[in-house]
Amino acid sequence: MSALENHLVKEKKRRTVSASSPKIRRVTRLEKKLQRLKDLCQNLDPYKPLDAKLVKELEYFKIYEHNDPFRVTNQLLILMEDMLEELDFQTKME
Repeated sequence: MSALENHLVKEKKRRTVSASSPKIRRVTRLEKKLQRLKDLCQNLDPYKPLDAKLVKELEYFKIYEHNDPFRVTNQLLILMEDMLEELDFQTKME
């Protein structure tokens, strides 16, 4: 199991506040976005031509420069790190 998956499982178990709480909704949205990013990363080979679906997913995450594999990879890593830090921060505030 990856670090992201471990973190998501641990936080789901830890949560005790009502699901209607704004903070819980924010954390849930962030977890879903992280899962979407994880799926994108698993399906993406930045060194191969990108199909329309992958381009759409990259643009969802505001990555518009698709022709530089190094840049795409760096942007995805930075985005993943930022989202994990935000999730950690939000869950510690509960």
